[in-house]
Amino acid sequence: MTSSPKLIRETSIAQDILWVDGISGTAKSMLFPILSSFQRVEVQRLEHIYEYLCILHHFGKIETDAAIPLMRIYADLAVHDNMISRETNFRPGDDSSVFNTPNSLTYLKRLFHKDGPAVLERIRQQKPILHVMTHQVLGVSDLAFRSYGERLKILVMIRHPLRVMPHWVDANWGERYGTDPKDVTLWLDHKGKALPWWARGWEEEYVKLSPIGRVVRSIDSLIRRMNNFYDNLSSDRKEKVLIVPFEQFASNPYPWMDRIETLLKTHRGPQTARMMKKQNVPRVLDDSDLGFLRDKYMTAIPEPEIRDLLDTMSQEYETRYGLSTESL
Repeated sequence: MTSSPKLIRETSIAQDILWVDGISGTAKSMLFPILSSFQRVEVQRLEHIYEYLCILHHFGKIETDAAIPLMRIYADLAVHDNMISRETNFRPGDDSSVFNTPNSLTYLKRLFHKDGPAVLERIRQQKPILHVMTHQVLGVSDLAFRSYGERLKILVMIRHPLRVMPHWVDANWGERYGTDPKDVTLWLDHKGKALPWWARGWEEEYVKLSPIGRVVRSIDSLIRRMNNFYDNLSSDRKEKVLIVPFEQFASNPYPWMDRIETLLKTHRGPQTARMMKKQNVPRVLDDSDLGFLRDKYMTAIPEPEIRDLLDTMSQEYETRYGLSTESL
């Protein structure tokens, strides 16, 4: 019986890779048009394969030497295809559409560029930054760091848990995960029931909770995964991650814009101010909505321990990141 071969990919096309990550409902889409106005930053690609590979690797479902080449190949294909607008999103209503960037004409022109060696030469000259949106993956992203090394930068949008709640509750995610075919989250099999991957370790609790209880517990689980992973990163890896509180960025974006420039080693473009205005940044935030949201969800949550958990999450967020009227 022959041994399994070792898989490798030691060459690369993608030299600069930006992931914009965060729990669903943290306003990642607000950042996309702004970041796409920075010099060298490409239109955002919404591709789930990266997070799927990270989750599979985290749970030991794919060998490291198989996962790393796949991660590298997908990034290289994305950069190459961007340069000829292959598989580029031209749907006007989508958040990731080129029409939500200040450079839509550039991507239209690329449709007529020649394929072949000329593409690699344009990449070498223009040094594009691959721009990918991921979903709540930082807590299981060891594979990404192992795959890309110094090439990877991760910008993580966070938001007060009470402000994340409406996105999950209004969309009824407490019941849809594991049942809705339009949900493309990886599911766990627990005694014949399908649960979202982050319920690993508390499956029985997930099953027994009310739909809104599942939402609170899910958000808490994802936040704790993210914080634990980030806090335990080595200093050199931690330098590649920038955690951006929504409240701080929306109300006073300029210090964060400076930090993003430093992280990406690039600069704002001539259209950045216009894209910020389009996203209503900066804006005045009134933290009085937090009291309203707390009362609303405390009334709706039937489990006392989950009500306590929501309070704890809120207090921990405010202690760690502050509110919109405070500075970090």
